[in-house]
Amino acid sequence: SDCNQRFTQVKPAIFIDDDIDVLETFKELFEAFGFDHLVEFLQGGREFSSSLFENRTLVMTDLMMPVETGVDVAKKVKKTNPSAHIWVISGNIDRATEQKLNSIDIDDIISKPVDIDLFMEKFKTQLGQ
Repeated sequence: SDCNQRFTQVKPAIFIDDDIDVLETFKELFEAFGFDHLVEFLQGGREFSSSLFENRTLVMTDLMMPVETGVDVAKKVKKTNPSAHIWVISGNIDRATEQKLNSIDIDDIISKPVDIDLFMEKFKTQLGQ
């Protein structure tokens, strides 16, 4: 019922990418590491409601996305939930973008190709697993 819906546990982490293949790959990786119950996967390339970021510990987002970029997402997260940790995942980051990200005070810029073991180790630490 609608009432029960409200008490569904919000997953502590969100992973956002506009590329469906990347989402699938990371979903499988989180499953393989036994962390999939902690992560909600969302396809980017659209405008996100700020309420999505309430009560989250960690938001992981791709940088280059249409409509709302990783920078836009990071700003929204900071405004909605200042204590949330933010990781931006990106191929090439130019200096201007890097400065922009630093000014928003994100926690980490993770470069592609992603080192999976390192990534999952960081994730574990961040979520206190």
